[in-house]
Amino acid sequence: MKQAFQQSMTWLHTWSSLLLIWILFAIFFAGTLAFFRVEITHWMQPESHASAPSEESLQVALDYLTEHAPNAKNWQISLPDSRTRTTGVSWENYNEERQRRRGPRQIINADSGEPIDNRETAGGGFLYRFHFELYHIPRGTARLLVGIATMMMFVGIITGLFTRRKLFAHFFTYRPGKNLLSWIDAHVVAGLMALPFHIMITFSGLMLFANTLLFLNTDDNRGRFDRGRDSAEITEVVPPTVDNWQPNFNAMMAHAKHEWEQQVSEIRIDNPRQANASFTLESSTQDTLTAGRGGHASMSFNYAGDPLEHHSAGSADNVIFATYSSLRQLHEAHFADTTMRWLFFFCGVLGTFMVASGAILWVIKRARQQLGKFGFELVSALNVGGMAGLICATGALFWANRLLPIELAERRAWEINVFFITWGICLVYSAFFRHRKGWAALLALASVLYIAIPLLDHLTSPVSLLQALKIGDWIRLGFDGIALLFGFSMFTAFYYLALRDENGGFRLANFKLFTSNKHKGETC
Repeated sequence: MKQAFQQSMTWLHTWSSLLLIWILFAIFFAGTLAFFRVEITHWMQPESHASAPSEESLQVALDYLTEHAPNAKNWQISLPDSRTRTTGVSWENYNEERQRRRGPRQIINADSGEPIDNRETAGGGFLYRFHFELYHIPRGTARLLVGIATMMMFVGIITGLFTRRKLFAHFFTYRPGKNLLSWIDAHVVAGLMALPFHIMITFSGLMLFANTLLFLNTDDNRGRFDRGRDSAEITEVVPPTVDNWQPNFNAMMAHAKHEWEQQVSEIRIDNPRQANASFTLESSTQDTLTAGRGGHASMSFNYAGDPLEHHSAGSADNVIFATYSSLRQLHEAHFADTTMRWLFFFCGVLGTFMVASGAILWVIKRARQQLGKFGFELVSALNVGGMAGLICATGALFWANRLLPIELAERRAWEINVFFITWGICLVYSAFFRHRKGWAALLALASVLYIAIPLLDHLTSPVSLLQALKIGDWIRLGFDGIALLFGFSMFTAFYYLALRDENGGFRLANFKLFTSNKHKGETC
């Protein structure tokens, strides 16, 4: 009975994962990168690389607003933080219909106050959207497909816990040079090292797609309420400004930092340059996960810098909203500081490898019996093109960001086009070279694309890497460092894959790959 149950779990684990495993790989790969989508966007906008935040960044923003919006109804300032190195300023004018959430907006250099005209780019936001909406297919269909893949992934994780009698013993077991056993050990270790993360990220993603999977989508009610202003024209009187207007921002910032033990991210000034001006500061880190975007605390101050009111983080209206908000905040890591974000990234890498190794395991297990059969060859081709091809396509996206002309019309769309064109070429290539040659070629291409990214960055950014080091742009340098490390890992895989042994076969690391005399090819 116990053996029959284990066999059933093994069958369900294999097929629930395999059917959409290439979509799962894309979800995990793009989702892992999306943890740093803001940092990726910073790298993809080299015009902002010269910005160097300092203690004077707030005053620089105030000077810019005083010059460009002296009679505005309100000002808003987004200060640099651990994820951004520029300052965002926006304002709302009197007697002006508000077209956007913050009215006119400008990104400025945090050091000099010069406006920054960033290039049009897909940025990290594309990888984030691609992670759960794919692309070039209807949005509803894409979300349904991703939701089904997520559900199958969750089933695969749970059933994977029952596939072996001593599963957790494999956490401390690795048998190099044992071909199939080595891949099994690597697959199990990657899954168990971040098992709580894998369960959390999959279950939360599944809950976020509950509307789609249950066909109870309530989005139809969106947009039915007019949140705009009354169509009648409103005339507002612009009050006179005060000369030598110098509120005590030092006291406000010091009090807020002491109270929250964290940095200030947003500052809103109502009635700027007037005697009745009010100031609201918002914390950078969320205090609660249940309130969604309202999870930040804020404080109000008067002109002299004295605190007037402390606004705690918002609370959820009900248990359902609190649960949904908590799962979303956990899934997207909105609450995470830099250390926690790196931990999520590392767990995402393990999850991506777990998915990839599972697909490769399916091929290795069936190489001797099914080599040459349509199903086996199809899976082999999709492994090469779907996984190695996606890695190459992402590298091509970064290269397109720097090499496409700045003035190119619809530049963002062309970056995405390069991504999919590259991926499509890799998929076509993998249809003809489904085994060793396919893996070797695409791994070599990926290694070149990623290893050369720091050089590309140095040559195409107005700020050299040495200057970036001097001004402490660790966001940009961290991107280059990870790209370099990833490129060398791809080169290592290619290097060992291209080593021929004495029997005429090939091996990937210490994993000897099966060679068929009939087909004279190697599988991976």
